[in-house]
Amino acid sequence: MNIFYLHSGEVNSSAISLVDRKGYAVVEKAIHEFVVDVDSQNSNCSVILIASDKLHEVEQVLEAIKKPGLLVSTRVILVSDDPKVCALGDSVKYDIQDVVSAKTEILDIEKVIEKAIFAFTTLQSKHNIKEFYLDNKFNEVFDWFEQSRWEWSEIGDLSGIDRSLLTDEDIQLLHDGAVVEHTTLPGSHNFLNEWRDEFGFSTWSLMWGAEEARHALVQAKYLKQLGIEVRSKHAMFTRKPYEVGDYPSATLMMNVISEYRAANYYNLRAHRTNEPTLKKIWRLLSKDESRHAKAFYVFCKELCDESDVNMLEALKMAYVWLIDASYGVKHPAGLFFPNADSPDSVKTIEQDVVGDDDNERGDANVYRALRNLTGNKAIVDTRSLKAEIRARM
Repeated sequence: MNIFYLHSGEVNSSAISLVDRKGYAVVEKAIHEFVVDVDSQNSNCSVILIASDKLHEVEQVLEAIKKPGLLVSTRVILVSDDPKVCALGDSVKYDIQDVVSAKTEILDIEKVIEKAIFAFTTLQSKHNIKEFYLDNKFNEVFDWFEQSRWEWSEIGDLSGIDRSLLTDEDIQLLHDGAVVEHTTLPGSHNFLNEWRDEFGFSTWSLMWGAEEARHALVQAKYLKQLGIEVRSKHAMFTRKPYEVGDYPSATLMMNVISEYRAANYYNLRAHRTNEPTLKKIWRLLSKDESRHAKAFYVFCKELCDESDVNMLEALKMAYVWLIDASYGVKHPAGLFFPNADSPDSVKTIEQDVVGDDDNERGDANVYRALRNLTGNKAIVDTRSLKAEIRARM
């Protein structure tokens, strides 16, 4: 990691002995040279120490290094004993890591630099982290996501269930739905692992996990009113996290598909049952899954807009899941937990959606998302999707 030292001749500090590159005098020509030098290093500048007791000099440097996209993660340490310069450390305008006296011993300066390097490393990310918290994509998604959340009061009194209107199939698929929704835990675990170097999508994934957990809960509560208990073993069978993916954009695309398919499934079940309360529950869950798919799409598009590689991997993932739905609509839970009892429930649900019309309705939103993602309005099936993938390779 490169540590740069910008200094005024009037300030003598032992910090300069810690710098592995030449120092730059705090004059306009040297500052320009410094910025060009850092730029040529692909912004590989971890720490900048600015040693000066002249406020205008320090501000000149701070303005120069605020070049957009140049030093987003770089940490700045001020070396000064001037009160006005030191006050910049508390300024909202400048993101100053620390302020130390020019008289500070070298061992203490080493500790300050060590913390700054740790901070720099923490801020390194393959994701597009905006400088200000509310400028990140999570905040854009949060408002509409929060406003469209359903309330438990919308379900009504579960004690009023009319069991005479339920079929054996309704009850079986209700139980299977409750079981499958337990895959939320490993899913949340996976998101936090795969997005461990950012905070936006990770934060939203906690909201997603909380909502998905309600899906298992509300269906289990309904079953309990019928005298049927969902065993805890199903949650434990699917608790172990699965392997982290190679490309976050591909993971997001897989979830766009799984959520849209889940939305279609719950919507179909809501149409087929005659019991009013269950119809209401499945409609709410369908709405949830659709909201989740749209949010996953927003985060996926953000990554795809940043990188052609991300786009290609997302499209490849879409092709994998769309290519064969002839034996029911596939869902990731059936792939990632093949050795647990729970996937039997996944297979039951997949087999419940086997008609061509059902599959087409389920994936219509997926193809619409792919068209919006790529700008290619010709993507209507796996053949045209494959052509788009080939064109981007």
